[in-house]
Amino acid sequence: MLLDGEVECALCNPNYHSILGKLPRCVASESMIPASEVKKRFGSNAGNITDELLNQKALQLNEK
Repeated sequence: MLLDGEVECALCNPNYHSILGKLPRCVASESMIPASEVKKRFGSNAGNITDELLNQKALQLNEK
């Protein structure tokens, strides 16, 4: 299966908004990330960026 195996590490600059806007979409497409972990994984700017991505329907919130 494509998603089997070890999780890779990545370095993220939370102040580079054009890249930061792409990372949550990539993570969400590969595996779901809890909303409570967005700021912890991507920095304090990520909350605002993911909110905007949700408004643009580029991300989807799973309420399970």
